[in-house]
Amino acid sequence: MTGLEQRVKPEILNDAKAELPTLLGTGQWYGAKIFAIPEVHRVYRPWRNGFIFLHRIYESRKRSSFHRHHGNMWVDVKEGEYEMHLARESDKMPTAYASMSVKAGDWYFMGQRDWHRIQPKTRETRSVVIVQDWVPPTILNVNGEWMTTRELQEHLDIFRAYF
Repeated sequence: MTGLEQRVKPEILNDAKAELPTLLGTGQWYGAKIFAIPEVHRVYRPWRNGFIFLHRIYESRKRSSFHRHHGNMWVDVKEGEYEMHLARESDKMPTAYASMSVKAGDWYFMGQRDWHRIQPKTRETRSVVIVQDWVPPTILNVNGEWMTTRELQEHLDIFRAYF
């Protein structure tokens, strides 16, 4: 088995999904609405040496921008579909090198140096995202606002149905 195969094996994702039925019943979740393209509603909590995120991403006709996550990331798509474009950082702008369609039932891994942008193909996509080896300086480092308690509970209720 190569180092890459060891790194992308889904054990971390499977461990998180096994713990989610219990974790979803605790009050240690936080929620934010990120007004980017596309709009993302993100509920999250610390887990191991990173975070579990429960993402709801909304369809947008506008083109999203490339960005990267500064930790290793495992994504399990629960509902919906999106086109994901991958890029490498060049001198000033990320340079796209691949794209793929991702839909409910798919999972994938992205390393901490990967850039991506997504374009939802359905009204809403939902996914469980595990980010390890990274603690964000602030979840609201882009245009956004915190969820109300009611919005947070509604978001958690949607994801409880998957577990």
